[in-house]
Amino acid sequence: MKKISFIFIFVLLVIFSVISLTNGKFDISMSEYLRVFTGIFSGEQIPASVIVLDIRLPKVIAAIIIGSALGVAGGAYQNMFINPLVSPSILGVLSGASFGAALAMVMGFGAFHQMLFTFIFGFVAVF
Repeated sequence: MKKISFIFIFVLLVIFSVISLTNGKFDISMSEYLRVFTGIFSGEQIPASVIVLDIRLPKVIAAIIIGSALGVAGGAYQNMFINPLVSPSILGVLSGASFGAALAMVMGFGAFHQMLFTFIFGFVAVF
């Protein structure tokens, strides 16, 4: 049963990744996608490769990595508190991260520093 569900989830991941790669402001045909991905190995320069390889593919890869990390973090929280309905507010992570984000905004920092403050204050709030 677990092997079947793992395969099913992997197939869904591939399907949604392909859908995400093919949707965007610029319409790119499937033959262009094949040329882009085969052009990586042959060295052929295709105009659509900038859109696919530099914009769409990194977004899909980042979404997969971030989603996996959030799933692992949620599983760790559930295991730590032995509670399937656990939330980040239990340890104060939510409050600390919110304070860090608000502080960075009030101080006029850019997006990078806002994310950095959010992470640091969320981490510090646990201890």
